[in-house]
Amino acid sequence: MRRSPVNAWDAVCVFVTLAGCALALWHPPLDFLDGPYADGSYPLVQRAITGATNDVPFAVGSLFVIAVLLVAIGIWIRPFRSGRDARGWLRATLRTVALAAFLYVWFLVAWGWNYLRPPLSATMGFTPPDLSSAQLERLEVHIASALDAEAVPAHALHARAADETPALDAAEAQTLRIIGIDHPVTRTNPKYWLMDPYFDAVGISGMFFPFTFETFVASDNLWFEYPFTLEHEWGHVAGVARESDANFIAALSTLDSSDAVLRYSGLLEVYGAMPRGPADRLLSHLVLYDYQAIRARDEHRINPFVSHVAWNAYDRYLKAQHVRSGVVNYTEYIRLLLGTRAGRNALSAATGKSFP
Repeated sequence: MRRSPVNAWDAVCVFVTLAGCALALWHPPLDFLDGPYADGSYPLVQRAITGATNDVPFAVGSLFVIAVLLVAIGIWIRPFRSGRDARGWLRATLRTVALAAFLYVWFLVAWGWNYLRPPLSATMGFTPPDLSSAQLERLEVHIASALDAEAVPAHALHARAADETPALDAAEAQTLRIIGIDHPVTRTNPKYWLMDPYFDAVGISGMFFPFTFETFVASDNLWFEYPFTLEHEWGHVAGVARESDANFIAALSTLDSSDAVLRYSGLLEVYGAMPRGPADRLLSHLVLYDYQAIRARDEHRINPFVSHVAWNAYDRYLKAQHVRSGVVNYTEYIRLLLGTRAGRNALSAATGKSFP
């Protein structure tokens, strides 16, 4: 059997693989990340790609995933047909590794370097909160009382099928100014995509897809979860990578909104992330019904095995991106709310109580 010579594609694959390894080991200087990258190249790329994909009525990310799978399958068709050609198998392995390296470089340069930027706790004047058990219980009572007060107007506004888009846009714009993001951000039009059944099985409410700069939301989001979910993903769109920081943005956006549905969404999420104590007894039947709706949805849709495997994998991914706490990072935004002036102001706005 005649051996196929090394060709230009082999050289390209080696180069891409080495480039991926080099970028994985390189830590860009902070001056670059917080300057030319955060305020220059990233916003330009984000606005250009999101502007393009927003005009497409379907999820471009779905086509992207299908294309990558087809390329990967195509790489291995020839070795399987040729049988024992060792060079063919080696070449397929090289091209598969190069494809993975190419995707990694794309992800890292397009969005992944945001993980290396300082967290909001370092830029928002965060002071670790020092609350006694009694103080924490009073805080939970205030939030529970606010939940009861917001439940009826939020349900009434939802029943009128009011368009929440203007309120969502205004809340996000205000929050980005608060956290110091001054460059224009093109917000995504949320879409469903081909991985929606996977979202349901794992318990994922939404995702920002940095390859096509689109936001995907799970179809089983309840109406009172949707605002918090979307504001979280819009935080990622703005270049905020850490999950705790994106949740912090979602909390500020919803709690401090003038819209009853947004405030109710934020209060439900924040109270659900609290330790929860005697304040539970204060919750109205309407609020308890909404929490029960979340539990019933999760029990019906989430596959425990798939969810366990997926979240363990995501935990390892976050730790590889220098987020030491892994998936626990999602709930750390409560400390940001209590430990920053912006967070306490948002809590005050939602509860009508003062938090010094």
